[in-house]
Amino acid sequence: MALPSRPSRAPTPRSSYAATARASERASSGSTPWRARRVARRRAGRRITLPCLLAGYDGDNSIFPEDQDAIAASLGSADLTRVEVPGDHYGFPAERGRAAAAATLVDWLNR
Repeated sequence: MALPSRPSRAPTPRSSYAATARASERASSGSTPWRARRVARRRAGRRITLPCLLAGYDGDNSIFPEDQDAIAASLGSADLTRVEVPGDHYGFPAERGRAAAAATLVDWLNR
């Protein structure tokens, strides 16, 4: 079954097709969608001014310490708590990672 080469309806400004088209235009102009997403996250982070808890797993193979540093630097919160708990990207092994993360979150919320 061949896929249509064009959508069956015209894109609206809020449609995902329109967003994809805009991302493609940015990519062709030298700003890749990946870079655009990273810039958008930085801008959004500055608007977060509530107290923040940034928890990371010490064995995370997807979000590295330098990524967490960039996330922390992008936040607009004056009250930022950073913790590292044992576990992989998903908090496994569960008895160590997820439980430690949950306990840290409960302690932070109760302070």
